[in-house]
Amino acid sequence: MLSIISQRKITLNFSLLKKFLSDSKNQTNQTTAEKIGNINFDQFKSEDEVVLVTKRDIPQSPFKMRFLVMLIRDAWVPDALAQLKFSPKPRCEDVAKIVKRGVVLAKLQFDAIPEELRVKEVLVSKGMAIKKMRIMGRGRTGFGYKRYTHVRIQIEKINFDKMISQQKSYNQKLKWTKRK
Repeated sequence: MLSIISQRKITLNFSLLKKFLSDSKNQTNQTTAEKIGNINFDQFKSEDEVVLVTKRDIPQSPFKMRFLVMLIRDAWVPDALAQLKFSPKPRCEDVAKIVKRGVVLAKLQFDAIPEELRVKEVLVSKGMAIKKMRIMGRGRTGFGYKRYTHVRIQIEKINFDKMISQQKSYNQKLKWTKRK
């Protein structure tokens, strides 16, 4: 079962807000509540285009699944899909399906191609655990668990100019320039 959520993050630049409040304080003698009521917050927010895709109850332990998702965390989407394609891990097909589903949703919502996307965040959480009886030697029994995992992936549309300016080395800047 796949569940899909789309979100837009809104962040405020508080230094601009503080400057705006101090400028309005000098002009009129209003209370802070009146000033905040008159503010148009659209000028202070920046939006990130993020698609959130989750899959629940994958039959793999969270401990083993974490090793798999470490391959794609903070990766460019074509690189992440290539890593999953050639990985020998048994559940890489399930994770690849989740990433591909996120790419399709990003295309529908933000009109983005896979080369404009990156895997922003991957979370692995513990699902249910079914307790099973293990038959052992000498007539003894023990308990084993069949563990399940929930995977949550955020895929973000890349702002290439910002990404290039954030890189520290020349080779990294060159790599992101080629991807642009």
